[in-house]
This record gives sequence, structure tokens and C-alpha cells, in this order.
Amino acid sequence: MTHFCTFGLLCLIMLTLGACSQSLERSATTLGQPFQVLQWDTTSLDSQFLDVMQEGLLVKLGYWQDANGENYFEVVREQRAEDLRIIARHYVKRPDGQLHMQQQFKDFVIDCGYDPILDYIPGSLTITDMDSNQVGEVVFLLQKGCISDVSPLQAQLYLIEGAQLFLIRGTTQIKLGSYVM
Repeated sequence: MTHFCTFGLLCLIMLTLGACSQSLERSATTLGQPFQVLQWDTTSLDSQFLDVMQEGLLVKLGYWQDANGENYFEVVREQRAEDLRIIARHYVKRPDGQLHMQQQFKDFVIDCGYDPILDYIPGSLTITDMDSNQVGEVVFLLQKGCISDVSPLQAQLYLIEGAQLFLIRGTTQIKLGSYVM
């Protein structure tokens, strides 16, 4: 069974952000640094960030430069018995070299007597500067539920810019031949 997003706004936002991520380099006015998504590996990441990374299974990591400085974004998944937890954190390296947690949020599926689902949607992490203010926006999708059958799941689109968090919730749909639920 494949879960599909039922709300067009979610798909429209992801398509728009994906198309706009092609032109990521702009001139910055604040710190003189252009907005740029950076490639990372364990040798290019700041050791200070590696020290504060959340424990658990690292699901996705984003790394970029903007007017605030160097930015790190991690999505971590933890499972304890039947409980699932996703933690997302955004860190900014300040001009003085100190790492500051800009944003943190958690999502849970707890005490599920059936099949708990809390998954990052692969390929959904997008880092852009859509409003050209030299501050990167992070967008990604999660799906969650507690189901014992073939049921739609809750879909959540997260948009983070600086210390602001925006959330759009919807549901997935399931197609079984010509039948849609």
C-alpha cells in the first residue's frame, strides 16, 4: 500500500521549494556571507556540533550558511519499547564561535497498542531562502499514526525559519485499485 498526500497545498509547497532550491546563492547584506547550502561529511562538521548532536538514529542532517552564520539542522528518531519520538534541532554558530540552539521541537507516538508509525519522509528536507532575506528556511515532512489496519496517516509539513516554526497538518490517502480511502 502506498500513502499519498491528499492536500494539494502540501504538494504545491514542496514542488515550489524544490524548484527554487536550484538557485541557492545570493549576496548577503548582514554578515557578507551568501546564502548557500553546504555539503557535509563527518570531517567538515564543526566538532562543537558533533558534541551536542542528539542521541538516537540520525535520520537527516542539513548544513548551510546564511546571514546568521553557519547552520546545522538534525532530525533524530528514537524508539523505546512501543514509543517513538522524533526530535528536530536547529543550531547556529555565532560569530564568537559559540553554538546556539535556535529551535527544537519533538513529536511523539506514545502508548500505541497497535503499530506506531512516526517517519521522516525521505527526500523531503529542503533548505532554501524563498523570501531572499538571507535567512534559510528548512522544510520537511513527517507521517505519523497508531494503526492496526490499512488506515490513512497524519501528514505534517514543518517550515522553520530562524526561531519561527510553522506547521501544516493533513492526512494521507490510500489507493486500493480504483478505491480511495
